[in-house]
Amino acid sequence: MHALGKMNVEVLVREVMRSALITHSNTEAINGALALAWAINGLVRRDTPPVMLISDVLSFIDEDAVARNLRVAERLLFARTGPEDDAAALAEIGVSGWVAEAVPAALYLCGAFADDFRGAVLAAAQAGGASDAIGAMVGALCGAWVGAEHLPVDLVEGLESRMYILMAAPALYRVAQRRAGLFLQLHPR
Repeated sequence: MHALGKMNVEVLVREVMRSALITHSNTEAINGALALAWAINGLVRRDTPPVMLISDVLSFIDEDAVARNLRVAERLLFARTGPEDDAAALAEIGVSGWVAEAVPAALYLCGAFADDFRGAVLAAAQAGGASDAIGAMVGALCGAWVGAEHLPVDLVEGLESRMYILMAAPALYRVAQRRAGLFLQLHPR
């Protein structure tokens, strides 16, 4: 939603906190959700290139275990010479379901594979641990960067519940447009 209209950081933080508090009440989970929302917003708006994303996120979130492990991920990303480094990097970052490992792992993979959606998602799937959560996050991050038109068609066609997603997407987009002040519905539905 924030990528559609004028950025309002206060509203972004409030909405992320409201969403996160439904299922998570600890500060690390909320900070991880803020990190991911800020990253996706920066990618969609093209404000931040993927290789600089971790640094941008670190300037936005609070200092905690998520931030400390993001610094590890950033160091490993800048030291990366190729895909052969990824397994060792992810082992050092961690690939468990703990937010302080999963979010940094996803941001590392986004920086490493920014223009290669398939490579990023496959690297997440092969990482072990909470590969489903990390894969979902890295898919959202890289998808935000490359755009829907550059997603691999075979992956989209094979997506479970694809028809439901395709039916809901236009309505979700209209809601985002309305909340961003870009869409005025003149007649009731």
